[in-house]
Amino acid sequence: MVKRSFFILVGLLLLLPTQVFAQTQVQASVDQNPITMGDSVVLTVSVNADVANNAFDPSVLDQNFIVGRTSISRSTQVVNFSSTKETNWQVLLLPKHQGKLVIPAFNIAGDLSTPITLDVLKSGTKTAQTQAVFLKATISSHHAYVGQLLTYKVKLYLGKDLLRGVINAPLLTDSDIQQLGEDLDKIELINGKRYRVIERTYGIIPQHAGTVNIQGATFNGDIAADTDQNFGMFGFNSSKPVQAIAPQVQLDVKAQPADYKGQWLVADMLHIQQKMDHKGDYQVGNPITRTITLTAVNADDASLADITVPAVTGIKNYPEKPTRQTAVREQKVIAQLSQVVAMVPTKAGTYTLPEIKVPWWNPHLNKQQFATLPAQTITVKQGDAPLIPQVTAPSAPQVATPTVTKPQTNESVIVENGIWPWVSLVFAILWLVTLALWIRACRQQTQAPTTPAPVATQQDLNQLKQNWVQACKQQQVGASLMALQQYLSQLHQEQLSLAQIAAQSPQLEQAITELQAQVYAKTQVPANFDALISAVNDHVNNKLRTQGSTLQPLNP
Repeated sequence: MVKRSFFILVGLLLLLPTQVFAQTQVQASVDQNPITMGDSVVLTVSVNADVANNAFDPSVLDQNFIVGRTSISRSTQVVNFSSTKETNWQVLLLPKHQGKLVIPAFNIAGDLSTPITLDVLKSGTKTAQTQAVFLKATISSHHAYVGQLLTYKVKLYLGKDLLRGVINAPLLTDSDIQQLGEDLDKIELINGKRYRVIERTYGIIPQHAGTVNIQGATFNGDIAADTDQNFGMFGFNSSKPVQAIAPQVQLDVKAQPADYKGQWLVADMLHIQQKMDHKGDYQVGNPITRTITLTAVNADDASLADITVPAVTGIKNYPEKPTRQTAVREQKVIAQLSQVVAMVPTKAGTYTLPEIKVPWWNPHLNKQQFATLPAQTITVKQGDAPLIPQVTAPSAPQVATPTVTKPQTNESVIVENGIWPWVSLVFAILWLVTLALWIRACRQQTQAPTTPAPVATQQDLNQLKQNWVQACKQQQVGASLMALQQYLSQLHQEQLSLAQIAAQSPQLEQAITELQAQVYAKTQVPANFDALISAVNDHVNNKLRTQGSTLQPLNP
C-alpha cells in the first residue's frame, strides 16, 4: 500500500509543468570594460522568464551615470516541445566621473544579478583608433560680458556608419542658446584613421555675471555594429546604441561696466550707414526715403536697439517697422538692422539732419565706442511752379528825324512836304499791334495750367492704384503716402504735393492728419487706413463722375 502511494505521488509530480522547477536567473553585462570619460557603455540585463516591463528599475544608476535610452525585448525558444522565454533590457550609460564605478546588483523576480565594476579612464587615454564615436567642443572665448554673443562649436566624430542620431545643445543656466547656420559635413583624418565629422555652431549669450560651467553638447544615436553573423543576401546590419558628451567648459562672465552710457551692446565691430533717394533734388510735399542700416559683427540682431531718427522742424518723419536678420559668414556672426523712414518736407528751406550716434562696447579694447552717422544738410525747394516768360514791352519805334538839307532838286521837296507823315503813321500802327499781342500772351501764360502730365491710360492708373492699395495693406505709412501722391497726380494730370492732396477735400485733410498723428502716438498701434481709403474713394469717384470717365473706382 505504501509503495502504491509513492508511485502515484511521483506520477503526479511528473505531470506538473517544468517551469515550477526552473529557477529564475538574472544576468547583467556591459559591451566594453574599461572605457574612457566621454565614451558610453551599453548595459544588458537578461532574465530567463517573461516578466513585467517595470521589473527592472534603472534609477539606481543615476548616482554614477547619465542614463540614456532604455529598450526592452522578449523572445521565446521551443526545443523538443520545451519552451524557454527570455526578457532583455538594454540601457545606454554615460559615466559622470572617472575611476572605478560600480553597477549594482538588480533584483528581478526575487533573483539578484552580479554587480559589475566598470573602469572609467581619463579622457584621452583611449586611442582614437578604438573610439567609434566622440565629441569635441570649442568656444570663441572663455571670458565674456553679460549679453555678449559667444560661438560654441561642437564636432561629432563618427568612426562607424551612422544609422540615426541627434545632437543636443549645450546647457547653461540663465542664458540664450540657439543654433547658428546649417550643419557642416566633412571628412577628417586622425592618426591615419578616417572619420566623418558633423560640425554644428551654437550662439550662447550669458545673462548673469560670475563663473559658470557650460555643460557639453551630447549625442544619442545608433551606429552599425560589428558582427560575425552572415545572413546571406538577405542580411541586414545590426545596430549599436551610442552616446557621447563633449567636455564641460568653464566661462568667466563680467558685468556691464558702471560708466557705460546708453543701451548695452557688446560686439566685435559696429557700423552705421544710410542711403537717401532723389539725389539731392528735394521739393516740398515730395517724400524722401531714408534707409539707415546698422551692422554688427559677433552680435545677435535682437540686441540691436531700434534707431531713433531725431525730429526736424519743417520735416515730418514716417518710420517703418525695422527689419532684422542674422547670418554666419566666414566663421563670424553678422547681425543687421534696417530702418526705413519717409521724410516729407512741409516748407522750403535748408535743413540739417542731426547726427546719429549708437553706443557699443568693444570687448577686445574693454572700452565704450560709438558708431556715428554724421549730420547732413539738405535743401528743399518750393516745387515746380509754372514758368511765365519774362516778356519786355517793346518800346516805341525810334524814328530818327532826318536831317534834311534842301537840295536843289524837285525830289527832295516831295519827301519833305508829302511822304514823311504817312511813314510815321505806319510805324505807330505797328507799335500798337505789337503791344496788343504782348498783353494777350501775358494773359494766356497766367491762365495756363500747371505743368501738364502725360495723359494717363487705364493700365497706368490701375497699376498706380494697385501700388497704393498694397502699401495700405502692409501698414506702411510713408510708402502709402508716396503711392497716393503718384496716383492722384496722374489722375489730375498735374504734379500734386501731399499738401495739395489734403486740400482737395476736408475728408482727405482729416484722414491724412489723423494718420500722421497715429504714427507719432506714444502708444504704438497698427495704423488705421480706413479713413484714408474712404476719403480717397469719395474723391476719386467725384473726379471720375466730373470727367465722365469709365475708369474703375478704388476698391482696396
